[in-house]
Amino acid sequence: MQNCDSDPLGGLFNEVFKRLKERGVLPVVAAGNSGTKTAISFPACASSALSVAATQLDGLTPASYSSFSNQVKLFAIGGDTFANGMYALPTLCSDANTFDCWATMAGTSPATALVSGGVAALRSLKKPSTSTADSADEIERALTTATGGSSKAASPINKISKPTLRLTSSGYKLMNVTEPNSESSSPSPSPSPYPKLVTQGNVCFYPKINYQGNPYCVAFRYGNSDQCKRFPTKVGSVKVAPVNGDAPQLSTKITLFHYAIQYSAGFSGVSISNNVSDASSLFPRDSWYSGGIPYIAGVCVQSSSLAINN
Repeated sequence: MQNCDSDPLGGLFNEVFKRLKERGVLPVVAAGNSGTKTAISFPACASSALSVAATQLDGLTPASYSSFSNQVKLFAIGGDTFANGMYALPTLCSDANTFDCWATMAGTSPATALVSGGVAALRSLKKPSTSTADSADEIERALTTATGGSSKAASPINKISKPTLRLTSSGYKLMNVTEPNSESSSPSPSPSPYPKLVTQGNVCFYPKINYQGNPYCVAFRYGNSDQCKRFPTKVGSVKVAPVNGDAPQLSTKITLFHYAIQYSAGFSGVSISNNVSDASSLFPRDSWYSGGIPYIAGVCVQSSSLAINN
């Protein structure tokens, strides 16, 4: 959406944002995750909003999904939807016997949260010069017009450059102090190209420990859940690997079923999330072992979806 101040609802939001700023509250709003580079989402399109777009983790390269237009006032790190490109946050596990589960996310919402924290940090540096309205305006100017030192602009989009969140530079700007030039001691990383996003993986079952012998491999798609296959095979070790790109930061759970009845009913399986070099102790020793190595009747793979938060 282009500037929405003339729209009835957009005008209402813009008036609310103006009144918030008069009371010292800076409205920080996500630009959106539609990927369009000529418009941003509502209500970031209101001119009184501090609209925030997202960069990759390098803090310089605009994220592929981030909406953008000349209305954007600031970039901040939001991550991106490829390997090693997203935030990882603790999350609730899907079963009661697992306690270390993580979910990945990327979006202009995390970027906006960083800017909101930055606003709070800057507010602690300096009292408003005359009024609470001055406080919001001064902080916005410090965030969007700081130059020199560690300040940086994101890579241009449509020949338009916008500043990135740099609290050190903004702090100096707010205090009206010249920032020392820090280029030689801590250069910023160069913008990086997008890695290839992996979509497929293999979970391979080796008949011996330490990944020895000819494996039986099952293909699965990242981002899909409950991909199950029934087959009897000997499992001395297990290895999970991507097959067509860089491995994404996704939560992948592999459930092994010792008996066919467990596979059919979908219960009492043993779940793993990483490679297992020695699977000999995964199940109770019984007749469904051979030479100290267990057999399984089937497997289910669950791989969480990519999370893009707006």
